[in-house]
Amino acid sequence: MKSLLSLLQVLLFGTQPVPKHDLRKRPTSDDAMKSLNEFLQRNFYIIYVASRIFLLIVFVIICYLLVGVSAVESGAVYNNLEAII
Repeated sequence: MKSLLSLLQVLLFGTQPVPKHDLRKRPTSDDAMKSLNEFLQRNFYIIYVASRIFLLIVFVIICYLLVGVSAVESGAVYNNLEAII
């Protein structure tokens, strides 16, 4: 009878019956740190290359913000003046 009630509960409400005493191991903070450490060890090279590319992009953006586009435009202005003279 109990299994029939469990089957009806799953079919009608879509929820799994919860056992009275759950014997599964609950994850701890040590498990989370272990999985993070394993992820970093598996993907160290990808993370390293991505961080280097990100730092290079940030460096170029900061250089353009400090200097501006004037460093690029000055050569174009002198080249046009040379063609006119």
